[in-house]
Amino acid sequence: RFFLTTRSGTPETELLGLRVETNGHEVTVYAPAAHTGLDVSAYNISGMVVRNVICNGSATMTLDSGIYIITATASDGSSTRRKIIIR
Repeated sequence: RFFLTTRSGTPETELLGLRVETNGHEVTVYAPAAHTGLDVSAYNISGMVVRNVICNGSATMTLDSGIYIITATASDGSSTRRKIIIR
């Protein structure tokens, strides 16, 4: 059996205008429409959390060289991911 589930409305992470930028070893997450803390985590390729910050508009974290998955989770449980490479 297959069950189709739907979600009404737009996930909060899309509404926040989430943007991730890198500059050298610094990763900045922008969520200009965030009214409450957005939980932002950086995972290495082994799946371990290497940084975790709360973003209220913007947050910057410094990462070593490597490949990371940046995950942002909003208060409604919606999340988005970005893959980045720090050289």
